[in-house]
Amino acid sequence: MNFKKLFSIDKLIIVFIITLVIASTYTFSRYASMHKANGKATIAKFKVGVDNIQSIDLFFTTDSNSVKPGKVAPGMTGSFKAELSNDSEVVCDYVLTLNEDSNIPILYSIDNNTFIGASEINANGQLDIGENKSIDIYWKWDINAISNIDTQMGQDDNNDYKATVELDVKFDQVD
Repeated sequence: MNFKKLFSIDKLIIVFIITLVIASTYTFSRYASMHKANGKATIAKFKVGVDNIQSIDLFFTTDSNSVKPGKVAPGMTGSFKAELSNDSEVVCDYVLTLNEDSNIPILYSIDNNTFIGASEINANGQLDIGENKSIDIYWKWDINAISNIDTQMGQDDNNDYKATVELDVKFDQVD
């Protein structure tokens, strides 16, 4: 009888081991697969500009034929264009400002209506992809500034007066 008990315990142990092996392979087995993929991103081009204007001599942008070319006189006006271009593959914001080097009382405008000092000019906007924009900048000799200095300037033999304005444009990508 001991033999039968031993045999049946052995059977139980064998059955238990087989069950454990089958259960463990079922529990721990899983499908696994590995795939590789390549990603590619092309960086958008950022190419913006202003039409080669960096420093503008206002004496050569007058609207008058009554004064010698390259010269200005009190009350004269003129204008120049800032040609902005966005040859980028992104939309851009721009801010246009002026820096003036002048000993003549000059005022500026971007609407030809409201004239202000150069440092107050601030034209801004947005350029779409591939868009070009022309901004007219108007100027005038402010005859209301100091009228007696106008005459002194005109009678000065040294005539070392100048009116040069620098155009600065900052471009930023729109997020």
